[in-house]
Amino acid sequence: MPMYVWTNEMIRVHMFISVLALLLSNLLYRKIQLGGIDHSKDTCFEVLEDIKEIRLYYDDKGPPEVLLTRLTIHPGFQEMPSPAIKYCYDALIETLQEIVEIGKKYNVSICFENFDKPMLCSELKDYLYVLNSVKGLVATLDVGHANTTNTKLSEFFKETREFIMDIHIHDNMGNRDEHKCLGEGTINFKEFFSECKRAKYYGPFILELFPYENILEGKKRFLDFWEY
Repeated sequence: MPMYVWTNEMIRVHMFISVLALLLSNLLYRKIQLGGIDHSKDTCFEVLEDIKEIRLYYDDKGPPEVLLTRLTIHPGFQEMPSPAIKYCYDALIETLQEIVEIGKKYNVSICFENFDKPMLCSELKDYLYVLNSVKGLVATLDVGHANTTNTKLSEFFKETREFIMDIHIHDNMGNRDEHKCLGEGTINFKEFFSECKRAKYYGPFILELFPYENILEGKKRFLDFWEY
């Protein structure tokens, strides 16, 4: 079973993405070979990893209209043991600053999402550290992920309010990420939405529910909790 994946649905998605990635990487390597570049696949991909920005050139009509105004980014896994965790955060902050600068060129806000363990920034203090360290970075608050930390959701929201551009909504029992429908876990959404109103945050809210058949019911429950 893939690491960090436990439900049948998530395993299927993980396998689909893995097979798709393998197919695309092999297709790309085939095109590289057809272009007369005679290097190993690993060598070619190591070179491609150094690419930080891709420019697209169009005909006289110019580029199509860009509708993207914000982009949410996850923090990534802790790839070093705890004694070396600082190096993980140094690399994360440096990379995010580069992405923010690219986003500025296209008027795209880079939203950094809090996450649950074993990802980086799974606790409030680490999340705030990164938000305060990257100039121009804003936040996507994921309430389900925040509910798995040692910090109350209301405090998590208050401490990050000045950065928040959007909020992801789902529920869980407080010990792991489950993406349950609202009201099926331990999150007090009536209390949380009251905090949002007091702080003059009125959206956007994005429902992230598994399975996706729960979306309409989740929308109904969201409105019920919001209007309470």
